[in-house]
Amino acid sequence: CERPAQNVVNCDLAYTSVFMRPRSPEIFTDVGFFVMSNARGRGGGLVRMEHGLWLASVAGRYGDYPPRDLPGFMHYAESTGEPLFSELLAQADAVSEPASYRFEQSVRRRFEQLERFPERLLPIGDAICHYNPLYGQGMSAACRQAMALRRTFEQRAVRGEGLDGLWRGFLPDAYQETRAPWLFAALADFRDPRCTGDFPAEEGELIKLLAYAAGQAAAGDPEAFSATMAIRALVAPLESLRQSPWPERLAAASLHGATTSS
Repeated sequence: CERPAQNVVNCDLAYTSVFMRPRSPEIFTDVGFFVMSNARGRGGGLVRMEHGLWLASVAGRYGDYPPRDLPGFMHYAESTGEPLFSELLAQADAVSEPASYRFEQSVRRRFEQLERFPERLLPIGDAICHYNPLYGQGMSAACRQAMALRRTFEQRAVRGEGLDGLWRGFLPDAYQETRAPWLFAALADFRDPRCTGDFPAEEGELIKLLAYAAGQAAAGDPEAFSATMAIRALVAPLESLRQSPWPERLAAASLHGATTSS
């Protein structure tokens, strides 16, 4: 069987994490927070864990990777420019060695385009599509693929079909389940001018619909907010934006914009 075509986004993220114990548990009682990337591309985060521990992380991209030693970790955290982050870390003690990870590429394998595939063998999860871990989508996307597999089994059981040919129903469905998280991750990564790879230009119409709905949601439209959040949470498919009222509303907004500009 031939290899599947691939979509690749060179996101190049590296992060270092440390388990820490605060000297006083009362100094931070929220769930956690993220420090968004600054002008240098450095960010971080702090999350409260079990047994009174914190998980502290710092991250960088495209060669500006966080150090793997504790003093370097602390200096890198301070360089994010978020005072609360560095102040909290200064009041805690590391209880683990720093652990580092680098993720160079998001990859989507287009198995659904193949005309031949080994019987009774299926890829799933990261084997089909893996994303920049910064966005926390991998496990949810794998769960959506598992739901697609269940639907495929149920449909074949109703028709009295066995396992042979299972891939023909599952792989296209799994692709549909991964379209939204792949698009969100790619659009976010390509905001950085250093990102290279396969921009999802084939989703141009849906990108316009998504941008319109997101803009309306930000302006306080509850219907647009519900629609975009359902897609981002992987509850609704990306294709749901092609359903009324979004194409009609976008067309009306575009017409109004063209009329106003003229």
